[in-house]
Amino acid sequence: MSFYLYMHHGRLDPSTGGTDEEGNEVDDWGFEGPNLVGVIGTHVTYGELRVFFGDATAARVAKALTGWADGNGDEDLCVNFSEDNSCLRRFNAARGRDEFFGDWGLAMSMRHMTARAESEAHAQNALRTASNIAVEHVPLSGAAWTPR
Repeated sequence: MSFYLYMHHGRLDPSTGGTDEEGNEVDDWGFEGPNLVGVIGTHVTYGELRVFFGDATAARVAKALTGWADGNGDEDLCVNFSEDNSCLRRFNAARGRDEFFGDWGLAMSMRHMTARAESEAHAQNALRTASNIAVEHVPLSGAAWTPR
């Protein structure tokens, strides 16, 4: 079983409300971020959030979409946050800038997401980009677990 990690309520400055992709403030949720596929778990240790993926390919695709640093292995990334930790941060390489998302979460499928319809299109693009990602079930045993 794997999850999508979705991001929405985008803005270019974490201290403002939502903006469109050009940075203009809006009275709405702001722009949609990428939807990462193949997520099998998360772990927080001493304030650092790590996201684990089903395989190294899914992690590489997510790294390309977010600019997040490698974790302790080939299949995990360390999530970036704004300086005040209020927003998830990603580097958008295509636009050469940081983007911030006030809302993010995990969903088992796109139909469980509550964001606007554009999220479906973002997820489909992410799925096409990360095609043929094999995801394995990771059993959780006791208090500690490792991906694989």
